[in-house]
Amino acid sequence: MQFFSELYALIFGPIQLVFEILFSVLNKHIPVSGLNIMLLSLVFSLIVLPLYMRADKIQEEAREAEDRLGPVIKHIKQYFKGDERFMILQTYYRQNNYSPLSVLKSSVSLLLQIPFFLAAYRMLSNNTYLVGRSFGPIQDLGSPDAMLAIGSVTVNVLPFIMTAVNLISAAVYANKMPAKSKIQLLIMAALFLVLLYNSPSGMVLYWTCNNLFSLIKNIVMKLVSKKKTAPKASKAKAKKEGAKASKSSKGLFVFSCIACAVLAGIYLPMTVLASAPEEFVDMQSLANPMTYVIDSAVKGIGLFILWPSVFYAMASEKGKKIIASVMFALSVSIVVNAHFFSNGFGTMSDVLVYDVAPVFTVRNGLISLGATVGAVVIAILIAKFGNSIATVIALSMTLVFAGLGISKTGTINQGFADAKKACTVNDPEFTLSRNGKNVVVIMLDRALGPMVPYLFGENESLNKSFDGFTYYRNTVSYGAYTNFATPSMYGGYEYTPEKINERANETLAEKQNEAVKVMPVMFASQGFKSTVINPSYAGYKWNSDLTVFDGLENVSAYNTLFRYVPVDYGKAYKATIMRNLFCYSLYKGAPVFVQKYLYDNGSYNDTKIPDWSTAPQVRSGMSVSYGHNKEFEAEYWAVNSLDKMTKIDEGTSNNYLFYCSRITHEDSYLKEPEYAPADHVDNTLFDKANQKRFRNNGKMMLMLDDLDYCHYQINMAGLMSVAKWLDYLKANGCYDNTRIILVSDHGFGLANFPDLMEYGLESPIDAEWFTPLLMVKDFGSHGSLKTSEEFMTNADTPLLAAQGVIDNPTNPFTGKKLTFDAKQGEQKIFYSGEWNVSKNNGNTFKPGMWYSVKEDIWKKENWKYLGGK
Repeated sequence: MQFFSELYALIFGPIQLVFEILFSVLNKHIPVSGLNIMLLSLVFSLIVLPLYMRADKIQEEAREAEDRLGPVIKHIKQYFKGDERFMILQTYYRQNNYSPLSVLKSSVSLLLQIPFFLAAYRMLSNNTYLVGRSFGPIQDLGSPDAMLAIGSVTVNVLPFIMTAVNLISAAVYANKMPAKSKIQLLIMAALFLVLLYNSPSGMVLYWTCNNLFSLIKNIVMKLVSKKKTAPKASKAKAKKEGAKASKSSKGLFVFSCIACAVLAGIYLPMTVLASAPEEFVDMQSLANPMTYVIDSAVKGIGLFILWPSVFYAMASEKGKKIIASVMFALSVSIVVNAHFFSNGFGTMSDVLVYDVAPVFTVRNGLISLGATVGAVVIAILIAKFGNSIATVIALSMTLVFAGLGISKTGTINQGFADAKKACTVNDPEFTLSRNGKNVVVIMLDRALGPMVPYLFGENESLNKSFDGFTYYRNTVSYGAYTNFATPSMYGGYEYTPEKINERANETLAEKQNEAVKVMPVMFASQGFKSTVINPSYAGYKWNSDLTVFDGLENVSAYNTLFRYVPVDYGKAYKATIMRNLFCYSLYKGAPVFVQKYLYDNGSYNDTKIPDWSTAPQVRSGMSVSYGHNKEFEAEYWAVNSLDKMTKIDEGTSNNYLFYCSRITHEDSYLKEPEYAPADHVDNTLFDKANQKRFRNNGKMMLMLDDLDYCHYQINMAGLMSVAKWLDYLKANGCYDNTRIILVSDHGFGLANFPDLMEYGLESPIDAEWFTPLLMVKDFGSHGSLKTSEEFMTNADTPLLAAQGVIDNPTNPFTGKKLTFDAKQGEQKIFYSGEWNVSKNNGNTFKPGMWYSVKEDIWKKENWKYLGGK
């Protein structure tokens, strides 16, 4: 099955992709789908016109040869038999440069139609732009037209119109052809009537237009075919000169095509996969991301080698030189744009969609256009006047980028191995007792502290669930991303970015692994049973490497990953990544003014109607979405399964739990007010009726785009999911004897709070990056949510967890006592976009910007810019 899928991708996939891009772009600008089908048919008819003209010429030459040689062949077959007949025929064929297989040339035009027909059928038969769209008398382009009703029976009229056009076209085209050719065309007309009778009317409209344009072409060709035939000597001379020209352009054409295929099918896909390979591993089926590269390579071969070769083979000799030059210029253009004009748009999801929509500026577009035109002109001049030089350049690009792409294989395979390593065999479980002491630290990755009052304001039931909690509004983190912010949250003030960099003789991974073990080892050494679940960047891996906890007494470690997800999203996500990965390569290699249309807000011009129950989520505006974010739902269902992981001990055991969840990190639209995943989310009415939820104590939280709404919703989902577990603890009698800390590693720069926008600094920063969640419930604490203005940092977490439970809590690795003293005075905060631990993994963090803050993060005068280093 996989073989046939890749075969389709090789032969028909490139045509279907071009169909989808053109049709999607047309529908973005012309909101009449029926008209766009006609335009699509016209555009493709013009694109393939040279092929069909050449095919017609080949067929004509084949028929002439048959007519010329036919009488002699008939005579030989009549008077000779057996081997003698065979030898005479072979000699005759050789003398006349003829092969019996030449009879197939009469079917070239038909063979060319098949891939274009199948690609169009696949694209238009399940098209989001056609369902429910009318055009003239056609009520639904996504269904059979049913324009004529006879009693209770409906008749599809459009297929008969299509067949009429086919028959007229056949009559014009086969006017002077033998009866065999005419019968062949009539059979094809009847066959298409049967095949397309119950097809969507949009597909039938396309094929009708296609045949209509073919009829017009045939009529025009008949009118201009009366030109004089060149003398045989002239033809022979032209053929000889053409063969020489063809030979000189062949090498350039071959290596230019291969260079384009390598760039778009291997190098660019492997570059993006190698940037964060573990993110592209399907953790439900544990599929190696290299399968995506194979698919992209096949598509690259089809688009840049197979089909250009078809055009090249059927082109005139002058056309072959032009095609070779065009392919060389295209390969140079891809290199220029991929490396200079498609970077700096931020992080992407595993389906190749940017977290923040990229802005394609006019300035960059003009610069890119100038650079592209310059590169193309130079390439064409080199190809024209220095063919051998151009061939060497094309060959060099092929070898260099193939080598660079293949060199990333090890990184991708290692990421896959790390992902497999992160899968724990046993289901996660932890113990809490009814009569001992339990300490629980729940890290909600990127949860936003300043949102808490607004979330509790909307959902009053949270106050009941979070009985006895104190919310620390004035809390800062020491970094804007997990790799900078978690060490101090795990281990305290010895692991701030400044202190991490001071230990320059140790790797960042070693210091991260030490920090992540501080609390579990500290509690385990005091007789607590310690459990760690999903510790971020343990082993300095995206999916936590739990081997860092091997050999630790009384410490158990688990990963939840996709263990609790009730739906298998793997197949749909795999199909999306495969398509998007190759389209991403095309987008990367295109000039800026084209990139906007190829990226298409992250949909990459996909026109098919997905199964939204498993398809990746697509957002529309600030209230509507279709599909699911599987990464969010893996975290959502895991947190909602905390009760299943909990083992209640009736005795007096002491227990420590660290649980990390990215539920507040993976942005997703959720159905309101349940704040739960759904196939189709439409919060339009709810959002319009509940804008007051974004005002608290006279302060407005700015909600300006889809990311703002996503993060509000996932933060609400995070608190509601934890609340469900808190209620479970109360029902099972182990709430009062449990200290619970909710904390996040850092915030996120969404510009929701004007008071945190430090634009007056020399290097402006949105301080919301450094505003983590911090909420604490102590033993026996009760009452509605209290708000504290005490200055806190998330590096207070280890001591908040241990104080009053462990005498003189000490870092088990350095021997230093945990205190709050280090947060007195100015705190040095680090910002850098180098969040990827596969790249930022030396002994010290790569340079970034340093800020300081003291006492109150909400006062602009308390922030300073310290410089970049």
